[in-house]
Amino acid sequence: MVNVYKITVQNDSGSQRKYALFNKAPQVTGSVQGEIWGNVFASKTVPPGDSVTFKITNKYYAFVGSSEGKPGDQVQISVGGSREVNLGSKKANGQLTPGTTLDMVVIDDAPQFTRDIPAPTAYADSFSIQTGDFDRKQAERGKYLIGLGGSTGGGLKGPVATFSPEPNTTYQIQPINTFYVSFGSYEEGSLIRVQAVGVKEEIDFTQRPDEVTIVHNTRNQLTTQED
Repeated sequence: MVNVYKITVQNDSGSQRKYALFNKAPQVTGSVQGEIWGNVFASKTVPPGDSVTFKITNKYYAFVGSSEGKPGDQVQISVGGSREVNLGSKKANGQLTPGTTLDMVVIDDAPQFTRDIPAPTAYADSFSIQTGDFDRKQAERGKYLIGLGGSTGGGLKGPVATFSPEPNTTYQIQPINTFYVSFGSYEEGSLIRVQAVGVKEEIDFTQRPDEVTIVHNTRNQLTTQED
C-alpha cells in the first residue's frame, strides 16, 4: 500500500523565500567512497503570505548515475537509470520476504543496472545493490553514484540520497522516513550535506500524522504546528 505524505510550508516570514525538501540519509550496509550525500528532493519559491505543499510517497527507487562535478554541496546529479524497488519485510512469524536486489555494472564507462534482475536478497525494510568489477579510481574519475530515489506518486521524482560505490560490494539500503525543510538558494536535484544545514525543521513521519504544516515566522524560525 502506497502512503502519501504532505508537508505544507506557510511563509509568514515577511519576505519571499525559496524552500527546499530533503531526506534523512538512509542506513547503508557496505563500504562507500566518501560520505552519503542528501539530495534536494524538491524546491519552490514562495511569496510572503503564501504557502507550498510538498508531496512524498513511500514508493522507493534505486538509481545509478554520475555527478556533474566532484561530489559536493550544490553539485547536480545526472540519473542514468532507475528501478522501482520493494523493501524486504517480515511476517508476524518472523519469516523474511526479501527485498529487491539489483546488479550494477559499468559498460564503456557508463554505470548502469543490468536488464536481468537477480533473486531478491535484501534485508527487512531494505533493498540491495550489488556492484560489479570496476576500478575504484575509474569510479572516482567518472564520478559514479548510486543511491535512493523518491516519488511524488508518478514515478521517480529524483534522488534523495547518494553515494559513490566501491567495486564488488553488496549494499543494503534502508530508507528513513524522516524529512527536513529549510530555506535558501537550493536547487532541486543537487547534493547537500544535511548536517551542515543551519535552520531546518525535521519531520519524522513515524511520529507525525501523514499531513503536517510548518510555519516560517518573522524570526526566521521554522515550527511544525501541533494538532
